[in-house]
Amino acid sequence: MSGAAGWWWLVVLAAVAKAWVIADGFMELRHAPWGWRAAMLAWPVVLLAGMVVMR
Repeated sequence: MSGAAGWWWLVVLAAVAKAWVIADGFMELRHAPWGWRAAMLAWPVVLLAGMVVMR
């Protein structure tokens, strides 16, 4: 791997963080029941894990 090709994980990590902020802040899941919040906040992590496994 050379150049920017090795930095894909940083872009994916930023996308996961953005999804987390949107779900928690803008969708106001801070005040939602625990189960809904856990499901919504776990989804970006599941996608990240899937990408790492498929790579």
